[in-house]
Amino acid sequence: MKKSNIFSIIFPTVIMVLMFLTFATDIFNIPDIQSKSIFVVGMVLIFPISFLIQGIICVLNKTNWILSLIVSLVTYIVLMYIFLNDSAYIYVLLYTAFYMIGHITAKLYYKIKTFKN
Repeated sequence: MKKSNIFSIIFPTVIMVLMFLTFATDIFNIPDIQSKSIFVVGMVLIFPISFLIQGIICVLNKTNWILSLIVSLVTYIVLMYIFLNDSAYIYVLLYTAFYMIGHITAKLYYKIKTFKN
């Protein structure tokens, strides 16, 4: 497996693990209220964008999209059970939707580009 394929599979995983560890271990000595707000921004903004980018990268690198999506979602679910409660489970649908939007958009762009040539 090429390095670019491995990168496209673990891209959101690395971001999620770093975000959760930063939040849980208080590495940067951020006050509690600011740390929670940063974490919420991560869950609502950074994670969906990373899934969107992963969908695009998987099309560009021709990586197995099911494998990359499952690895990222399983990572999120494991981290959710460790650090959050079950109410955060709804984000799985949001992240999957963003991944599919990125994947389908990149695939359509790629098909249109090859059709014009």
